[in-house]
Amino acid sequence: FLGNLTHSCRADEIARIFNECPDGPIPVDRVDLKRGFCFVFLMDAKSEEDKVRAENFVSQLNGIEVPAVSKQLRAEVAPGDG
Repeated sequence: FLGNLTHSCRADEIARIFNECPDGPIPVDRVDLKRGFCFVFLMDAKSEEDKVRAENFVSQLNGIEVPAVSKQLRAEVAPGDG
């Protein structure tokens, strides 16, 4: 979940955040963009290490400014479905 998004934010801008992860891209399956928030569905992690890396990255996004996306991003990891 990402919140506090600008109303002009686009799904490709959200996906780019994950593709530009400093430790390597985090594959995005899809972005369900609503007005002011979105749900980012990541591809299944290939290992426990990849899962932890993605969760840590989302935690690091909380509170940062991302130009054209958010002045203070709200980021939360939701539990997966399996």
